Amino acid sequence: MVELNLPVAPLKLSKSGEAIHVVCLLRKKKIRLTPEEWVRQHVIHFVTAFRNYPEGLIKIEHGINIHALFRRCDLVLYDRKANSRIIVECKAPNISVSGLTFDQAAHYNQHLDADYLFLTNGIEHKIFKIDRDGKQLCQLEDLPYFEEL
Repeated sequence: MVELNLPVAPLKLSKSGEAIHVVCLLRKKKIRLTPEEWVRQHVIHFVTAFRNYPEGLIKIEHGINIHALFRRCDLVLYDRKANSRIIVECKAPNISVSGLTFDQAAHYNQHLDADYLFLTNGIEHKIFKIDRDGKQLCQLEDLPYFEEL
């Protein structure tokens, strides 16, 4: 797998035939390792080990219904009051973080009402804070620590 612009995650990998599997850092079970999953596991490691988000407050592949269609957010990070605070949208490293990625996360946010959007392909990261009072979107340089929420 490609080197990412994230701290190296301590992942347990195994091979079964042609398929490579990883033990998910949150689900604690083997899942097929795809380029997007490679990014997701590194993001999980980053937010838990370097931004102090408790594992129990992170939901992976969070399902939501949008206009009778079932969609999944890659990660949703919650606060201790069970409010969704950050939507994380992961793409494979070869997929650019584009306006379409933003639109996808913003669409999910219409139902989750999070304060931040974190868009990444593991190499490029875009972080936005939603200012509802001023009805503005501010791009940030870095993801806030859990204690800053």
